[in-house]
Amino acid sequence: MAASAANGMVTMRDGPVVSLPVLQRLWKIEARGASFSTTESGFTITPPYGMLTRDDRAFLLAHIDETERILKYVEDNAQSLYEPLAMSLA
Repeated sequence: MAASAANGMVTMRDGPVVSLPVLQRLWKIEARGASFSTTESGFTITPPYGMLTRDDRAFLLAHIDETERILKYVEDNAQSLYEPLAMSLA
């Protein structure tokens, strides 16, 4: 993915442009041991209890559509948020 620090957006491998701050928050949550799954109504986080801080919850709710879009992209492409080949910062 290519990043533009000026506008806070990232272009993923196949072209979707996503929010860098949302992607970075998902990385932080995943680094704490959480995993994400998309559902028909959005997404779930495992393990849910105690994994998210109040700030995480507020951030994800404020960016719910972008979070769902990123997680759907990752799931559709069968890769982790940390997939090294998917990242190319410019």
